[in-house]
Amino acid sequence: MNSLYKSNIYQKYRGILISLIDVCIVLFSYLVAYMIQNNFFINEKTIALTKMVSLGLIFMLFLHFIVLRLFKTQMSLWTYTGPNEIIRTFLSCFVCFLIMSYFVLKVDLFSIELIALAELLCFIFLLGARMLYRMARRYIVDVDRVDNCLIVGAGNGGYLLMNEIYHNMAYPYNVIGFLDDFKKKGTMLSGKPVLGTISEVERICQENNV
Repeated sequence: MNSLYKSNIYQKYRGILISLIDVCIVLFSYLVAYMIQNNFFINEKTIALTKMVSLGLIFMLFLHFIVLRLFKTQMSLWTYTGPNEIIRTFLSCFVCFLIMSYFVLKVDLFSIELIALAELLCFIFLLGARMLYRMARRYIVDVDRVDNCLIVGAGNGGYLLMNEIYHNMAYPYNVIGFLDDFKKKGTMLSGKPVLGTISEVERICQENNV
């Protein structure tokens, strides 16, 4: 996987590839919204693809492609999706909603309700795709992790260290939890528990084969 990320082709076309994936997600979101609006009832009228509808879809996809790139959603590292990416994705969907709403009022092709639902789904699916990628990559990288380890400190530093361990194949460790003198035992940090205090390190290491 790392060799793919480091390849010249991936590095050169990564942004375009992500933008195309995002556009496909947008199209899927609008199709789902359209089906929801029609109560998932499919007939000839529901699936009728007129020239006007085709032009509307092309405009919608082109608009999202441009707006998403303006907000640089394709530049985000999917492995580290965080608040900034969430805000940029929300703003891009909101801007598209405003422009599409104006388009709807002028052309009277879709309904405002459809646009609102579709953009909400866009926001959810765009973030969902990034989260799924993050989970899948972590699972793939985790395959050969056989050495258990503990992290001392369940604060920001510990969180960053755990992310670095799981996102870097150079560290073949499985984090089983944290040691912290100021966090209550059982407190969860990114899915990993605080197992006890630093003074309990010997016992915890023995119990967990660290």
